[in-house]
Amino acid sequence: MYAIEGALPPRLWRHGPEVCVAERTPRLKGAPWRRLREGSASGGGLYRGGLCALLIHGLEERREGCQFDFAGDVGLQIAPDMEEILTESEIKLDGVRQKILQVAQELSGEDMHQFHRAVTTGLQEYVEAVSFQHFIKTRSLISVEEINKQLTFTTEESKTPSSDGQDKQLVTWRLKITPVDYLLGVADLTGELMRMCINSVGNGDIDTPFEVSQFLRQVYDGFSFIGNTGPYEVSKKLYTLKQSLAKVENACYALKVRGSEIPKHMLADVFSVKTEMIDQEESIS
Repeated sequence: MYAIEGALPPRLWRHGPEVCVAERTPRLKGAPWRRLREGSASGGGLYRGGLCALLIHGLEERREGCQFDFAGDVGLQIAPDMEEILTESEIKLDGVRQKILQVAQELSGEDMHQFHRAVTTGLQEYVEAVSFQHFIKTRSLISVEEINKQLTFTTEESKTPSSDGQDKQLVTWRLKITPVDYLLGVADLTGELMRMCINSVGNGDIDTPFEVSQFLRQVYDGFSFIGNTGPYEVSKKLYTLKQSLAKVENACYALKVRGSEIPKHMLADVFSVKTEMIDQEESIS
């Protein structure tokens, strides 16, 4: 198109690429970008979604009197019953949604794609946590439409800055999860489900591993259908997903073939040995 000047647009023929950088620098140094970076929107705030996943793991380790030290602000807790843990995880996720609301307000009137890299990791953590909670409740995968519905907020705002508070209007804020963020979050979910399977085997639960295995096969089939035609990040997750599925299927094999001859309290040890063997074979190959 611009063969004479080395395929550069006309405004760069004389001044070079530094012109583009200079033009964009004032916007990148603007308030939304600065607050997104300094406010850790993708860090400490939205990473609490990962802590919610740790909390939900208590569902699989709810033996009476057993204590678990969860990371961050979750603290040392005695594993209560299922409803109590789900309620507590919902409270944690509500806190994450408030952080997402702040991000949506910061990006009001801005191009979301310009600031997407600042929040994408945190949004993937949120997808992982909320989909894990949804699987615990329903044994199914939450859709991206359901997640985006949860990330639609309505607040009361004054029409003018000088308003006395009586003249208010309802304002709707949205921060949509992109398809790529959703897929990457679901891919990370498979790792949580693999750990859930390990915990279930250790507790003598012989049903959950088979439910998880069937679910992971469906997820793997979906990712295999995308293959290398999708974004690079998604195709890169496919190998990790395959590893998680292999470990879960290995646990199901141990339960099905040797479950009757091995005491339940020893199943976890047998499974951990097989898992280590798989990891060693993969590292060699």
